[in-house]
Amino acid sequence: MNYLFYQLNGHHLNGYLILDYLFQTSIEQPLINKELDVIIFSHGFSQHRNAYTTLCQQLASEGYVVFSLQHYELVYPWDIKGTKIYNTGNYPEIIEKYQKIRSSHLEWRIEQIQQLIDNLKSNKIKDVFYDFKPLSINLIGHSFGGASVLRVAQEINVNSVIAYDPWLFPFNQEQMHKQVKCRTLILSKDKNRIKQEWFDPKLLKEFLDFNTQIEHYKIKGLDHAYPVDLTYLIAAEMVLIGELRTDENLFKINNLISSLTIKFMQQKLFSIEENKQFS
Repeated sequence: MNYLFYQLNGHHLNGYLILDYLFQTSIEQPLINKELDVIIFSHGFSQHRNAYTTLCQQLASEGYVVFSLQHYELVYPWDIKGTKIYNTGNYPEIIEKYQKIRSSHLEWRIEQIQQLIDNLKSNKIKDVFYDFKPLSINLIGHSFGGASVLRVAQEINVNSVIAYDPWLFPFNQEQMHKQVKCRTLILSKDKNRIKQEWFDPKLLKEFLDFNTQIEHYKIKGLDHAYPVDLTYLIAAEMVLIGELRTDENLFKINNLISSLTIKFMQQKLFSIEENKQFS
């Protein structure tokens, strides 16, 4: 099976966003067509560009050119006075500080995604892709990555956007009420693992109240950890630490996510069996 799956670095230097076009491919395969559909994938908080390789390879095997971006943000942020503010309780002043920090990280992410989109559209990476022109540009993200692609969709129009259980805590009030500009699908879990303000399901409900055109489905048995590769690799351990409710049906749920994603991008109807998996 041939596929194109590129992993990109990106970082800030003196206030400027730098995209490193040092492409790494899972399987080397030359472009056989100068016009192909593109997927830009945005990883979740504390994850990395390699953490969703199984999903990205499945998508690429369908004929998409998949770019998996590497985002950089502090996992344990510190405020200006050098005070650690992460996991220090759900006090309002702590949550407010934490939200502002993650909001700034969100802006870094959308800047990086938008730069790649601009470069693809203007063929600025022709040294790598020659005269390649994207037939379509589709954005996919998980958790913080889901929030990232939704924010991009509020600013520019792409062909489709798919967010897996998006973490909307970094959104400010204006962003929560702003509409997306393109076809959008949100797949979320049917139950919440823990109750914290920054995982509050009310945030997603509020966002959807102002974006009624978005297709939203809750998937039975879906936990927030899907579709990270670790759900395959250390499922039993993830059950023990509470990241997964069960290690059963792992392949079924991950394959469902992949199938729904591809059908949505191709504007195909979900099957009767797939619809039965929605709660």
